This record gives sequence, C-alpha cells and structure tokens, in this order.
Amino acid sequence: MNFHKHFLPIIFAGAAFASCSEKETTDIVVPEEPFDPKTFHIQGKAEKGPFIIGSEVSLRPTDSRLNSLGSLFTTTITDNAGKYTFGNKELTSPYAEFAANGYFFNEVTGTTSSSTITLRAIADLQNSASVNINVLTHLHYARAKKLLASGMKFDKANEQAQRELLDAFGLGTLSNKDATTFTYTEGTDEAAALIATSSLLLMERSEAALSEHLSKLSAEFANNGRFSDETLNLLTNDKQLLASKLADIKEHIIRRYDNLGTGINIRELTHYIDWDNDGTAGNEVLKEGQSVAIGTPRLEVPLQGGDYAVEIKSPIHLYLEPQIKTDTTELDTPQTGISPDDLFHNLYEGEDAKSKISYTCELRNNALSITVLPLPSGNSQTASIDLYDYLGNIAASVEIIQGNAGDNIQDLTNPPLLGSDGEAVVANIAMSLSSALSQYNLIEQQYTYNPYTGWANNLHPSNTTISNAWQDFYKTVSTLLMLQEQDRKKRDVYADYINVFSAITHSNLVYGWNDVPYFTDYTTLQNNAHDLQREPSENIFRDIKKKLSVAIDRLAEKKNESTKSINDLFFVSKDVARVLLANIHMYEGNYGEAKELLSKVEDNGFYTLDASTNFKPSGDVNIETTSAARSNTRVEERTEVIFALLGNNPDSRAGKEIILLNAPAIPYMTLSDVLLSLAECYFYEGDTTTAEAYIKSVADAKPISITESNTLMKIKEAREQIHLYSGMYFAFLKRTGLAKDVCAIADHQLLFPIPYGVIIQCPSMTQNPGYENR
Repeated sequence: MNFHKHFLPIIFAGAAFASCSEKETTDIVVPEEPFDPKTFHIQGKAEKGPFIIGSEVSLRPTDSRLNSLGSLFTTTITDNAGKYTFGNKELTSPYAEFAANGYFFNEVTGTTSSSTITLRAIADLQNSASVNINVLTHLHYARAKKLLASGMKFDKANEQAQRELLDAFGLGTLSNKDATTFTYTEGTDEAAALIATSSLLLMERSEAALSEHLSKLSAEFANNGRFSDETLNLLTNDKQLLASKLADIKEHIIRRYDNLGTGINIRELTHYIDWDNDGTAGNEVLKEGQSVAIGTPRLEVPLQGGDYAVEIKSPIHLYLEPQIKTDTTELDTPQTGISPDDLFHNLYEGEDAKSKISYTCELRNNALSITVLPLPSGNSQTASIDLYDYLGNIAASVEIIQGNAGDNIQDLTNPPLLGSDGEAVVANIAMSLSSALSQYNLIEQQYTYNPYTGWANNLHPSNTTISNAWQDFYKTVSTLLMLQEQDRKKRDVYADYINVFSAITHSNLVYGWNDVPYFTDYTTLQNNAHDLQREPSENIFRDIKKKLSVAIDRLAEKKNESTKSINDLFFVSKDVARVLLANIHMYEGNYGEAKELLSKVEDNGFYTLDASTNFKPSGDVNIETTSAARSNTRVEERTEVIFALLGNNPDSRAGKEIILLNAPAIPYMTLSDVLLSLAECYFYEGDTTTAEAYIKSVADAKPISITESNTLMKIKEAREQIHLYSGMYFAFLKRTGLAKDVCAIADHQLLFPIPYGVIIQCPSMTQNPGYENR
C-alpha cells in the first residue's frame, strides 16, 4: 500500500510532463545557457525589393526566448541596394531581433514605393552576424516566437519555422537554408525563391494593403505553421496575376541594379512558384535540358478519319488547355488582337468550318488518344494539337495531316480568293498598315517643316507619333505572320502576296529606324516578344529583295487595283513588287537595277498621269494658319495610282495645322513617283537630258511649277509638291544626301528614335545614337 501511495503520483506527474512536452505552452521556462559577452560585426540587407537609402534598421538584443534585454540600436540603410551596418557591437546575448522600416523598390511596378513598410527578422549571431531582412524572415518571425513559447530551444524553433514556411510555398528543397542568408543579388536558387515569393505577396497591392496582408499571413502562420484554405485560395488568385508579370519583374530588378552599377543574374522565376499547389514549386514547367518526347509527332490521316494513340513521355504534367493563361502583349511590342483559332475557319473562298479537320482528343496515362472525323473536303487539311505546361507554354505538338498530299496542289498563278475570315484578316492588315503609314506621313511632314517649326529639336523616344508608327508597323507584321502561318498549314498559296506586304512594312521601318527587329515566322515573334533584337538593315534588305524577286516571277502581269475590294488590295500585281524592289535598290545606290524595274512598270502602259497634286505652303507664310491646297480627285478615280491604302481620318485633310494633316487615302505608289524615280536613276547615270524629260512630263501633267536649276533639286521640288503625303519623301531625301540641308537636321536625326517603351520592355534593344532615353 505504501508503494502505491507514493509511486502513483510520480507516474501521473510523469505523464503530465510528457503531455506538456507535446503541446505548445507558455508555462515552461528554459534556463539561459551561459554566454560571455562578445563583439559582433553586424550587417546585412533589407529587401522587399531593396529598401532605399535612409531607411531605418533597428537591432534589439534578446535572450533565447526573444525577451528584450533593454538595449536598442538603430542605423540607416547606406545605399539603394538595401545595405546596412551596425559595425562592432558587444552583446551579452547572441540572440537579436531586427526591424527595417522605410521606402523600398517595388519590383512589380518598377518604381519606388509611395509609402513605408516594416519587415522583421530574428537571428542567432553566433551562426552569422550578417542578417538579411525580407518577407520570408518576416513571416517566419511570429511562428518562431510561438514555438519558443512552447519550450523549444532557439535553434530548433528557428529551423522548424523556416522549414514550415518554405514548405508552405512549395520550396521544401531550400528548407535547410536560413532565410536571413537570402538576398536578391546572389543569382542562386535562394535569391530567385525570395524574388518570386516577395513578388507574389506584393502582387497589385498598395504598401498599406501589403502591410495588412503580411500581418494577416504572419498571425495565421504562427498558429500551426500552415495557411488557411481561404489564404491558399487568395494566393492561388495572386499566382494567376503573377504569371504574366514575372518577365517584367525580372527586368525591373535587373535594370534597377544596373542603374546602381551592380550587375545581377536572376534564374528563371517560374521555377520558384508552386503553381498547381502540389507542394513543389517549379515542377509544372520544363527546366533547362528537359523535353517532351512524342511517339508520333506527325499523323497522316485518310479523308475518312480514324482513331489514333500517341505515346507521350514528359517530365512534367501536360494539359490540352493552359491552366494559367499569361498575357505577354505589351505596349510597343509586336502584337495583334486577332486569334488564329477564331478567325481562320474560312480563309479561302468557298471554304467553311466543315472543311476543317474535326477531332476529339484525351490526354491520360502518358498517351494522347485522338479520334479524327471524316473530312468532307477533297483538299488536304492540316491541324495541330498543342500540349501545354501548367502556365500555358506549348511544350509539344502533334500535327495532323488529313487527306493525300496530292490533294493539296494549287495553281499559284491563280490562287483562291479570300474567304470571309481571310478578308477580315487582310482588312485588319490594311488598317494597321494604313495607320502606320499615316503616322509615318506625319513624321515626314514634321521633318519637312522643321526649318519653320523647329520640331526635330524636340524629337525624343517618347514622341507619340514615333511610338504609334512603330506600334502599327509591328501590328501589321504580327498579323501578316499569323496569316502566313495559317496559309502554310492549309494550302500555302499566299506567300508571295504576304511577302509584298511584309516588304512594304519592313522597308519603311528600315528607312525610318535602320536596324530593326525582323521576324519571318509567327512562332518566333511570339516567343521573342519580350526579347526584341535589332537585325542589321543589310540582312533585312537581302531577304526582302530575294522574296520580291520571286514574287515578280510569280505574280500576275496586270494593272494593279487596290481600292475596289479587299481581294483587289491583297492580290497585288508584278508592278507593286517591282516598285518596292526598285525603291530598295535606289536606297542602296544601285540605280541600274532600279531603272530596269521601273522602266518595265512604265512600258506596261497600265497607268497614265493625271492632274492630282498635294501642295505645301511657301516658306514665307505662317505655317500654323495656312491651309494646304489639296486635290479634289478621289483616289479611285486617279489613273496613275498603282497601290493605295485608305487612311484612318478622312475628314482631317482640310485641317489648318500642316503637321497634323492625315490623308483620306494614301497613294503609296503612283506613276508620277515611278517617273521621278526614273529621272533620279538617269541623273545618277549621267543622262541629265532624259532625266529632265521625265521631270517635265510630270510637271506638265499636274501642272506644277519647277523653279530649281539643278536636275536633282528639280526632282526634289517636284516630289515635295506631289509626294509629301505619300510616305516616301524622306527616304528620297536621305538616299540623295539632301535630308540634312532640306530639313535642317543633325546627323543623328537622319534616323528616328526607337520608342522608349520598346527600350524599357526589351533589354536587348538599343537606342539609335544621339537620342536620350526618356
């Protein structure tokens, strides 16, 4: 009896102690381990992006339970990279609590924050006296304090809070690392994880909203080392927003540190977000060296269709639809509002949706099951089944070719007319090209009137007209390449016509900006929308000249009609290609080749001179109040028009401000242009008699007065009066060496500035010399 009387209470007491050790409680007091005062050289960084110079950092020495020891030290951040230092401090405990308060660089917007935030961190300075403060140290702070209150030692509580936090963001592979060692600038996995997580938490929040968000997450995570379902849903929504912004965030940070004089490398940020919430970040996208293997990437299917199974071997999970759709379209980069899936069912006349390949497919157990339905059309058709990663990147494709290859043979000299969808696409091309040429036209006028207005002295990369022209030209490029891609998949009969329109677009880009981005297929354009690079102009011209020479061989020898219908606009004649090619030859100084091409246009006899004119005011009048005389002859009634595009603003031509005039239609190629170009060719070959005869024929037909005595200046005077609004006048002035004197411009103003938006968004792009980016 005495044994039980004394033993049982001991058992119960032991059980009670064991129970307490498994729960978080504040009743346990762990004695402090002996520590001799020691001097630490304390420094680090504060980053949410980096805090800016002058922000305050405080250091509060604590015991191992994070109880304050009474002292408080403060310092300020010494540079815009977030660096701080306390120098040497003798402390009676190795434990410390840090807080950073101030303005910071917002990596999402690329600007400095408009108000301040506070981030915290804790550290055992015996491990390292270099302590970085960031959102990860901030979120794990309250959880560590909770674990310390349960009786854990500092190192164990710190490690557990760290592991739980990184696991919560799918970053378990880094859970053995201390977040106080993470910094944006190291170029490591830890750096990328910090940037990605920091950006996710900031996503589209003001500083006040961010502070509230962090407080809520910190308090919630402190309870049990997890986030609630509500918070996880919120983070999932933020990931949807973040997906389309990561490339910009990366560039914002790189540019920030470049401006600080510090180079920085950042790993692919998509690998450090747990997009599908499976607990592992980055396993949703292919990493460097990974690829998807397709058992049968190309299926040849008979007209009656059939069932097929394609083996898929992939290191990541694949989808038939993007789970997160990123929008990579940005201002001043190649873009278009047309979706290939929506607008190419009826590309050719007589084709409808029934003649498209119809199929169903299912992706399951490493296999793609495809059922292809019968194809009513006798023509071979092509379709592509794209397989996506979680973020919507195409990881692999299976091409379906239904029908025999022989069914697809077309007569390239008599291609099918555009169907309703084809007409809509070409109308979109015409609209953006017309807008681009109209803006280009305004730039030419502004250059021409520069001696009176001084416009060029204020020309800069943020000029709206410059940016609009660039953007509209590349909208045209993007839509042309989309049309080219769809035509190639189906019948491949429109290449020459597309190449002619591409030549119009790219030649004007070269005339204005010289070396510019040059794309020849839609996929490359889409994949490089944020990495534009300048192609040497000689390479661009070499490719254009080759394609135009092929087009001249294949296109119809006929009078070109471009204002009657969309089909007439699209199916250009040999003459359009000849004039384009001749213009490039003249720009390069090859007048013999140009003369041969232009003479053929003249000899065809399809076009005759008419009296249409466009006049500029004389130099001794007030430019701001003088109306410009204009022709009342409608473009479609002019007998000399070879190629014309409708303008955007048909009612503004009679406006009073010369530099704001927009033509109702842009007669881009005319017989008078051809004849004056021939005069230029003969002049440079030394035959001034023939050159003068061509000038006289144009002047008599208009009629216009020619007062100059020099043959080249006579050509200039004629062009100035009748071609100033056609978009080719400045190219003429440049190739003849007249531009600087006529327009009163400096050497660098012979080229337009690259729009500032392009420079900002595309790190590989460089500015034309002489222009300051602003």
